Formats: sequence, structure tokens, C-alpha cells
Amino acid sequence: MRTIVAFSGGKDSYLTLMRALGDKAEVSGLLYLDGGKKHFGFFNDFRNPRLIRDLAAGMGLRPYVQKVSDFGDEASLIGRALRAVPVKAGKTGAFYIGLSGPSGGRGAFPEKVRGTPCVYPLLGVSPADAFREALRSGLEMLITGVVGREARGFLGKRAGGAFMNYLEEQEKRGADPDNFDFQTLVLRGPLLKRGLKVLKSRPVETPGGERHLEVLEWKLG
Repeated sequence: MRTIVAFSGGKDSYLTLMRALGDKAEVSGLLYLDGGKKHFGFFNDFRNPRLIRDLAAGMGLRPYVQKVSDFGDEASLIGRALRAVPVKAGKTGAFYIGLSGPSGGRGAFPEKVRGTPCVYPLLGVSPADAFREALRSGLEMLITGVVGREARGFLGKRAGGAFMNYLEEQEKRGADPDNFDFQTLVLRGPLLKRGLKVLKSRPVETPGGERHLEVLEWKLG
């Protein structure tokens, strides 16, 4: 089954790609949504289409970059973005989308786009559990986005023991972070064996109070 996977370079999209391959899907490409100058107002990733293209090439997959000029609600955004992909990629059997969350319900997310099923393999997986799965799967992750002053010390650091201790303390307090509180960039994993090294970056503040690490220079291998 030919499949497109929504991909931002972070743990959720990487795990979703791994789930798609585990389902024996024929992944024909990775879709990245580029919000341009307004990107940080729409999304919670580091925004760098060139880096996404390099990551896709490092995994032997084809990247598709879709420009997004406005957000709207999540359902309409997903629908608009994915409708353009079959034109570029040919007939697609499924779209895999890496949205994690504890509710387990699809809510307003589309179940189909032009008759093509949308698969959300991480819905129902809490963000902390998604990090645990990522570490068990051998992913090395750089924290590239944080929300709140308490979390700022993790920006630009690896998601390791200290970070997981923090998440577990949050769980004990009943304050399990949601999937937008921490953003990541996968540096190495089963599909990216050559590895990614960040050479230059800078912190970026967003109007909503988030802080992101903008990746400026990098190399693979």
C-alpha cells in the first residue's frame, strides 16, 4: 500500500514512520508543512525545509514540501495539505499522521481525504509514553522546543535520563505535558543510521511564549 507520512523531523513523526513501515506500508514520501514567515504561529517545530529534505534523503525517501499560508483549524489544515499530495505522489493508499495525545479520540481530524484513509497511530499515546517508546526504539533526540520557564533549561539538550525524570515528576503531579510542550529533532535512529549533527543554531521566541531552537547549519554522517 503506497503511503505518505507527515514528517517534521521530531520523535512523533519518526515513530509514525516506523509504525507505517511496521504495518508493511510502501512509504512513497514524507510530507512537510511549511508555514513560511508565519511558521512558528502555526506549528511547533524548528522549521527548515532544507533539513527535512536532507533527512528524507538520508533515509532513502522522497520529501514533499507543502506551503501553508494560513492555519484555520487542524482538520481543515490537514485536509488542505494532504489533498495536494496525491497530485505529486500518484495514487496513495493511506496518510500516516504523527499526532500524539492521551484522549485516543480522533475528534475533528479527518478520517479520509479524497477517499484515502488517514491513520493516526499515536493517538491515545501520552507524550511521556511517546518519549519512552522513542528511547526504547533507539532514537537520539535533541530538544528543540519548550513551553514555560521551568522547561527552558532543556532546550538544546538531549532527551536523556534527566529529561525523563522531569517528565515522570510531572506525571506524578498530574501535570503530564501535552505534545506541544516539548519539540524534538531526531539525530539518530534505526532509519537514520548515519546520524545528524547540528553545527549552528539559535533560540527563537514566539508570540505565544514558546522558545524554539532554529537549526541553521548541520551535516549528516
